[in-house]
Amino acid sequence: NGSAMGDKISEAQTLLEEVHNDLLTATQCFAIYTQLNARTASRGDELKDYMFNHGLHNIYSTLLETLLKDVVMAICRTTDHPGQHRISWEPIKKLVSNNRDLFINASIEWKKLSRGEPSDLEAEKIRESTRNEITKFTRSVKSFRASDSVSSIRKLRDTALAHRLTEKSSGVSLLQIREAINNSTELLIQAFGIIKGTDYSTDVFLDQANQYARLFWDTVTLGFEQREKNDEKERLELIESIRKGHQ
Repeated sequence: NGSAMGDKISEAQTLLEEVHNDLLTATQCFAIYTQLNARTASRGDELKDYMFNHGLHNIYSTLLETLLKDVVMAICRTTDHPGQHRISWEPIKKLVSNNRDLFINASIEWKKLSRGEPSDLEAEKIRESTRNEITKFTRSVKSFRASDSVSSIRKLRDTALAHRLTEKSSGVSLLQIREAINNSTELLIQAFGIIKGTDYSTDVFLDQANQYARLFWDTVTLGFEQREKNDEKERLELIESIRKGHQ
């Protein structure tokens, strides 16, 4: 009935928003991490040296590692295996795949709202287009979850983050993380069209995330440079008192 069909669409939209929010967080964290050296290629090393010289290198390293861990965990959550109450691409794919006709008919209704009543020929073209998009989306989710980038990221999570295992991950490159984020964005574009009947783009969000990340690191750098000029003696005395207090 209509209520049941509406519930399926609502359920898919809710899951999509949760996955969307997870991936926005991953995008933001990755922007902060990668924009560290956006101004100059040496800024990361310079800040690292500064932190080391002032006894703050452990905090600095922890912050950077936490950013990447948050990205890795977000990607792993959204590519999680199907299971009860799990929010990931898999249950979204299942909902869409098992209710093709529902989403195809919904696409007609969404077009009516934006363009008015379509002709029979136009309606058939919309149905065919949505049918093809659903097939593309289900295949894309499957191939994304099986990709080398996601496999490496999930192995890192399994062997080093969620658990401590004797088997070690071979590591994950920033290129693989970027690839996973880009592929996630492509899935969002497909899913928003099918499940919400809207266009989707992360261009504005990504641009803002990078700009704010650059501003953050500029502020950090400026703050250290200014403080180094103003109260280096006070800082060293404070560090020394902290050290003595733990002896």
